[in-house]
Amino acid sequence: LKEAGYVTGMAGKWHLGENEKITEHGFDKVFFKHSNAPGFWNMNLQGQEIEPTTHRGGYHLELIADFACAFIKRHADQPFFFYLAPRAPHTPLDATEKYTARFPGEMPERRRQALAMISAIDDGIGRMMQTLRELNLEESTLIFAMGDNGAPLKIHQLDSPLDGDAGGWDGSINAPMNGEKGMLSEGGIRTPWLAYWKDTIPAGQVFKHPVISLDVAATAVAVAGLTEKQTDLDGVNLMPHFTGQTSAPPHERLYWRWAAQSAVREGRWKLLRGGPREYLYDLDADPSEKHNLLTQHAAVADRLREQLRSWATQLVPPGVDDLTLPPAARDFFDYYLDGKPATEPNPTPPNPDRRELRKKERKEQRKKAEPHP
Repeated sequence: LKEAGYVTGMAGKWHLGENEKITEHGFDKVFFKHSNAPGFWNMNLQGQEIEPTTHRGGYHLELIADFACAFIKRHADQPFFFYLAPRAPHTPLDATEKYTARFPGEMPERRRQALAMISAIDDGIGRMMQTLRELNLEESTLIFAMGDNGAPLKIHQLDSPLDGDAGGWDGSINAPMNGEKGMLSEGGIRTPWLAYWKDTIPAGQVFKHPVISLDVAATAVAVAGLTEKQTDLDGVNLMPHFTGQTSAPPHERLYWRWAAQSAVREGRWKLLRGGPREYLYDLDADPSEKHNLLTQHAAVADRLREQLRSWATQLVPPGVDDLTLPPAARDFFDYYLDGKPATEPNPTPPNPDRRELRKKERKEQRKKAEPHP
């Protein structure tokens, strides 16, 4: 996009290396801020460039939306691409009273927090939309909004103390989808997914065919006129599908691999694998993945399995036949897909020292992965 004259920006959560190196990934203006801990930015809320520095203070969900508005105002006369990544609803849950007061009544406190944090996101998106309208940019701006994964229910959805279980249930709910974050079942990967372009994408549609977050990059590149770059990306340009130029599905198949799990979706059929276990679902008839049809439709499963294995030869490392499910994934598959009783909940929060140790281990792994000069 920068090659096509776009200015680029991001704000919020970042999981692709050190915060100080976000600009090396193509973003001009950045504001790493995914909690109320110190963040990092190179432009202030007045849209002024500053020396890259630490940021302190404020509520992260409000600040990143304000940063997005400042970015839009500064670059209103240029093509721009902005990526907003709110860490919400996500643990640790940290909504302020301004937002929790909007949700009175009896409910788990973690649910109240989730709704409050989503409400803060809504307010921020509202400010961004108002900024676009004030600058007469709404009709020339394509907007995508989506979740990144299903809720981490931890099976039991325990309403544990907010200050004592930072990694517990985040208060969000996956029903009627089965499973949760960390699974390739629909409860883990099917999320809200919206597209808006005033006067270009007809309003009020429900698009019936499967799409994937990878399609955002391919669509953005196509809209920018970089047609020769589309072959470099795994996604599909969705504009012909959203505007009615074609009724064909964007994808013949969609594939996933996550640790010892893998899945392929082809039309109504989905083959899901977890270690040595396999499941075949008809998502048209059974979107909640309650009825495994592996035996009844063995030929379909065989065909999809071969497609999945063929696709996985392109991955690094290749393959989808890892038979070792981690303990947490085994518990999930036992409970959600095999109908076994849930394991007893563990009310003891993770040891903070262990969390810090894991952070240190991940940092060391990143250093080892960096190429030597």
